[in-house]
Amino acid sequence: MSRLPPRVIWKKPSRPPVQPWGKNRPIPLPEPEEGLTGYVQGQDASAYEERFARSLDNNPRVQWYDFIKTYIAPPGTAGSKELDFLVGAGLIYAFQIDGDWIHKGAAARSKDEQSDTELNEFLAGTAQPIHRIKGHEIETQEMSNRLLEELL
Repeated sequence: MSRLPPRVIWKKPSRPPVQPWGKNRPIPLPEPEEGLTGYVQGQDASAYEERFARSLDNNPRVQWYDFIKTYIAPPGTAGSKELDFLVGAGLIYAFQIDGDWIHKGAAARSKDEQSDTELNEFLAGTAQPIHRIKGHEIETQEMSNRLLEELL
């Protein structure tokens, strides 16, 4: 009795995921999970703020930083101004992180400029003028790390 060779099953190689289309343009595929927690120094934080904080944590020039501090008046009272990050790295730097969708309109930009002017006057002689960082500038951790290197 002759034996037949084992049957070989040919498997078609898998293809990379195909981007779905919507309104004549591709819909972006979901980004890989970054492991963001939603918190910085025990306070609620956006993904942009958390990425920037991670960049600060990993930058050897950064000696310290404070996240979401209120100046000029007590928190929650008229005239109080919040600063997203005050960073000690040789000099003291002030940063505001703007989500693209919330700081988009002319009224919001005008309000931000007024707030920055008041905070800059309050922090004069202590910190560098406020630098606003747009969300699209720090979409990934690598972008955030690179931007921080340029700013410090």
